[in-house]
Amino acid sequence: MNRFNHKAILLLLVLASCTVHKDKDDQSFLSKVYHNTTARYNGYFNADLLMQESMAALNQEYVEDYDTLIPVYPYMANPNVENQFNTLDKVIEKVTTVSSLHRQSHWLDDNYLMLGKAQFLKKNYKDAGAAFMYLVNNFDPVAPNEEARNTKENDRRDRNSKKEFKQREKEQKARRKEIEKRRKQLQKERKKARKNRAKSREERNREIQNPTQEASSPNEPLLASASPEPDLTTSTSLVPAESNPDNYFMKHKPAYQEGLLWEARTWTAQENYFSAEARLSLLAKDPNTSEEIRNQALVALIDSDVKSEK
Repeated sequence: MNRFNHKAILLLLVLASCTVHKDKDDQSFLSKVYHNTTARYNGYFNADLLMQESMAALNQEYVEDYDTLIPVYPYMANPNVENQFNTLDKVIEKVTTVSSLHRQSHWLDDNYLMLGKAQFLKKNYKDAGAAFMYLVNNFDPVAPNEEARNTKENDRRDRNSKKEFKQREKEQKARRKEIEKRRKQLQKERKKARKNRAKSREERNREIQNPTQEASSPNEPLLASASPEPDLTTSTSLVPAESNPDNYFMKHKPAYQEGLLWEARTWTAQENYFSAEARLSLLAKDPNTSEEIRNQALVALIDSDVKSEK
C-alpha cells in the first residue's frame, strides 16, 4: 500500500512538472500547488536561510568605532563584506533558478526581492536597484503590469471591472504625484535647515569671541529648550492617525511594499537622498502600509537623514 502511495505521489509531481511553461491562468489546481510549494520550500526558503546567515555574520563581525558615528545598519558598515560573497552568490543562484523554472508561482516577487537584497549586501547597488525596480513595476497588487492585464482581460470584462481598474490607475498616478510633492517639500526643508544651522554656528562663534552675557540664574534649568515640544499628533506626523493594511491571513503576502522599501534604501546607498526620503515618508504615512514595513521605513528614513548630513 505504501509503495502504491509513493508511486501515485511521484506520478502527480511528474504531471505537474510538465506544466512549467504554461501561462498562470491555464494551470490546473495541481500545477499551481506544485509551483507554489516548490518555489517556496525548495528555493526561496533555502535562500532566505542563507540571507539571514550572511546578515547575522556581518552584524556580528562588525567592530564599532566610538570615534565615529554609529551606523543604523551595522552589516552595511562592515568593511569585510567579501567574506560573505560565496554565501550571497548561492542566494542569487537559488532565486534565479526558481524565477526561471516557476514563473507561475505566487513567490516570484519574493525571489526578485531576495535577489535585490543579495546584490545590496554585496554593495552592487546598480544590480540591486534593477531587481527592486522590476519588482515594483511588475508586482504592484493595486495596479498590475500590462502583461498581467492582458492575460486577465476577459475575466475583467465579465466582472465589469473596467471602472475599478481606472480607479487603480488613478491611485497609482496620485502616488507618483505625492512622491514628487514630498520630494520638493524635503528640498525646501533641507535648505531651510542648512540656513538655520549656519546661523546657529555664527551665533555660537560670536558668543565665544564675546563672552559678555551674564551667567545663567541658578534656578534656570541647564537644558531648557527654547522651542516647545513637537506635537506628534499633527497632520505633519509620518504615522497616519488610522492604519488599514490589507489582511493576508492564510494568503500569500505580496512583496511589493518591501520592494518599495528596499528600492528606497538602495537610493540612499547611492546618495539619492531626496528620492529615498520621499518614498520612505510616503510609505510611513500610507494607511495601507503594514506595521512591520512602516517601522522599517521609519528606521530607513533616519538612516537616510543621518547619511545626508555627513
